[in-house]
Amino acid sequence: MKLLVAQLIAVLASIGLGEAGQRTADPSYSEAFIIALLLGFFLMMAALAREVFEVLREKSLI
Repeated sequence: MKLLVAQLIAVLASIGLGEAGQRTADPSYSEAFIIALLLGFFLMMAALAREVFEVLREKSLI
């Protein structure tokens, strides 16, 4: 649950930073947007890996 909340916050922050970067044309907002978007992506991959691990553990494959 904590991972999902962190992922949601990262994605919402990236959306806000992306919009602010478009409005102001400030490159620092664009850089922060990319970092927040990558953080959301890595959190999504971590959640996917955890789900796959749980499924494999339930089937006793690990």
